[in-house]
Amino acid sequence: MRKKDFTKRDNIIQAAMDLINERGFSDTPMSQIAKKANVSAATIYVYFDNKEDLINKLYFHSKKKMRDYVMSNYDENATVEERYKQYLRKFIQFLVNNQQEFLFIDQFQSSPLLNEEVSESISQLFQQFHSIYDEGKETNVFKNVDTTIIAGFTINPAMQFVRDYHAKTLSLTESMIDDIIQMSWDAVKYKD
Repeated sequence: MRKKDFTKRDNIIQAAMDLINERGFSDTPMSQIAKKANVSAATIYVYFDNKEDLINKLYFHSKKKMRDYVMSNYDENATVEERYKQYLRKFIQFLVNNQQEFLFIDQFQSSPLLNEEVSESISQLFQQFHSIYDEGKETNVFKNVDTTIIAGFTINPAMQFVRDYHAKTLSLTESMIDDIIQMSWDAVKYKD
C-alpha cells in the first residue's frame, strides 16, 4: 500500500475545487483533476474511492473550514442574540472572503450528490451552533416554529447576498451586513 502524502491530497482537493467551480461536476473528469494537481490519475484513488467520494470529502473539507472560522472565539456565555449575530456575521465574512469555497458549497448544495455519512458529519460539525436554535425556542427568544425554518431565515438570505456579491451585482458594505444580520434576527426572534 502506498503511503499517503497529504500535500498531494491537498493539491487534489484544490484542483478539484477550482475545476468544479469553473466547469461544474459533470464536466470535470478525474483525469483533468489529476493533471491540474500534477499527480497521476491513479494517485487520486489512493485518497478517494471515486469521484463522488472526492466531491463529498471536498464538501466536508469546505464546510469544516467554514465551521472552524465561524466558531473561532465563539462565546458560549453570550446571550442567544449575541451568539446568533456573531455566528451570522462570521458566516457572511467567511463566504465573502473565501470565494472558491462559497462557489463550491453553493453548487454542491443544489446537487443530489451529498451522501448520508458526510451529511451526518457536517451536522455534527455545526451542532454547537445549531443547539442555539433549540435554546432560543425553549427560552422564547425565537419564534416557536420548526427549527428548519429558523435556520433557513438565518442562512438563505445571507447566501443570496453573498451570491450577488460574488456575481458583482451587489456591493456588500459593512453597513449592509449589519442590516442583513438585524433583519435576519428580526425575522426569527419572538415578538411580545
